[in-house]
Amino acid sequence: MSLRTRTLRSVVAAAFCALLAQATDANAQLRSAYGCEGLEDAPRVASIEGRGGVFFRLRPDLQMTQPFSDEVVEDLGKLSRALAGRGTLLVYAPMPTKALAMPQDLPAEAADYGYDPLIAATVYEELMGRLRDANVATADLRTAMRALWPQAQPFFRADPRMSPDGARAAARAVAGIVRDRMPTAGGTRYASVSTGRVELASQHRTLMQ
Repeated sequence: MSLRTRTLRSVVAAAFCALLAQATDANAQLRSAYGCEGLEDAPRVASIEGRGGVFFRLRPDLQMTQPFSDEVVEDLGKLSRALAGRGTLLVYAPMPTKALAMPQDLPAEAADYGYDPLIAATVYEELMGRLRDANVATADLRTAMRALWPQAQPFFRADPRMSPDGARAAARAVAGIVRDRMPTAGGTRYASVSTGRVELASQHRTLMQ
């Protein structure tokens, strides 16, 4: 066998191994921890499965836009001023999507649906800035929820609702705004108290199953 023939066979073998490795990696990415298939095409709860069994709905979890027109922001500013005139502080807390609060759990295929975590975070922060420019006290729930990772998760894995940890983080963020904007309330204490465990049915998980 000539040296050229042996070299050609080595190149072909190397290329085959590379393709096999890519196919193996692709299959590993597509493999579901729960044997799920076709969730992205489900008519009522189109979803994708992320890392660690975290599920994201295509809408609104992977929605990047914040549909707040200038008129809405202006009206919130007017409402805030009107309430302030009566001694009431309006605190607006834009709820981040699950993908905004848990980007580390997104699967690679989220990009196939046009989702970009950096752009989504920028759009959310831009909305926060517009509200603050209108003098609306605004709580940054995204940052508060992101700070929970990796010790806790702000949303349930297979349900779109906030977890107890997420709810507490949101409450702390709102309490911080109250303390900053109402110094006369300095003597008021904030406390989050557990009232026990409650089992809630998950329609989202039932529909996926």
